[in-house]
Amino acid sequence: SRYLSRLEPERRSLSAYERRRGNLQSALWFQAQFTLKSQEILERKGDGLLLAFLQAAPLDRKKGHRILLELFPELRAWFAAFGLKDAP
Repeated sequence: SRYLSRLEPERRSLSAYERRRGNLQSALWFQAQFTLKSQEILERKGDGLLLAFLQAAPLDRKKGHRILLELFPELRAWFAAFGLKDAP
């Protein structure tokens, strides 16, 4: 977390990350966000998300995000931090 506080990406939109236009600092910031949120989900629900994904397989992006929001509706606010309404 102290390392994350030193990172300041040029753009915090997920589309900027997915296009891979940016620098190492931006890439590290996004990876840190994803890792921290994953750790939080794992600590709260164990492997429930993974099991839900496995049961719903095969997954596409839309189906995966639907499952995420069904299990964790509070993620809507987290997605909003990346300039997203409900899901990427």
